[in-house]
Amino acid sequence: MDASNRPSGSACSHSGLKNRRSRYRATHNTSRQASATAKSKVSAASTRYCKGNRSWRAVVAASLFGRRAAGTVGGIWIAAGRRRSADGWANVVSSRTSIVLCSLIAGMTLVSTILLVLRPSPVAPLSHIQLLSTDRRADPADQLFDTASPSDQYPWNAVVISLSGNDYGSLQTVSTQHERMGLGGLGYHFVIGNGTGSPDGQIEVGFRWLHQWPAALPGILTMPDSRGDRAIHICLIGDGNRQPTEAQMRELTWLTQRLQARLAIDYERVRVVEAGPYAVGAKFPVAHLRQGLYR
Repeated sequence: MDASNRPSGSACSHSGLKNRRSRYRATHNTSRQASATAKSKVSAASTRYCKGNRSWRAVVAASLFGRRAAGTVGGIWIAAGRRRSADGWANVVSSRTSIVLCSLIAGMTLVSTILLVLRPSPVAPLSHIQLLSTDRRADPADQLFDTASPSDQYPWNAVVISLSGNDYGSLQTVSTQHERMGLGGLGYHFVIGNGTGSPDGQIEVGFRWLHQWPAALPGILTMPDSRGDRAIHICLIGDGNRQPTEAQMRELTWLTQRLQARLAIDYERVRVVEAGPYAVGAKFPVAHLRQGLYR
């Protein structure tokens, strides 16, 4: 080949370079397109996956939120439950304390009431004054009116005579009986013995006479009646099945006469109990007694 007709080396090199560049560009464009296509496919696939699994994600999120919410609510419920338990226990303790205190107070009140009911009445002092009209060592009338309060200050205007209801006794036994009856001691002003519990005919002076207090006897006139009687009560030991002893009648007459004379008690206001457990009985010598009274 003629030299003038052969291509030069530079021209061949340039043409090959150009061809290579063109092939590179085509390949690069193809790769870019493939990459773009792949990216778009991946993006679409990702979008479709997310869209297709949106409910699952929501379920998972809701589940996680529910667990957290349930844990929070459960914690609040447990705390509230513990608080309610603590408050309930405090209320139980407070309730038990109240019940115990109320029971204690009720028990103490009941015991105090029982003790108050069963408490014996104050024991009345027994008199140490014992009189006999035949005693010449001292004037019995002076001892009779030697009282803590003057006898003429209380308006005594009657004398009531009764029996003890027992054939045996003395001022002490009658006083004990009256204590059990809740009378606060001997209810009579005077007791005259029959020789069983005390010497026959002995006059025993009760504390009610010494203090100038009214008598206290159930079933016997102790307060002023319709006539305004304020009675002095004399008891003879006896049950009414037999007559009083001679000594008893003697001392009863003497005592009644002294009371009449000192207190200006009328004859008509000397009475005997005719009915009831303390009645003198049918064998009592009422006529003999009235014969010896001051008119």
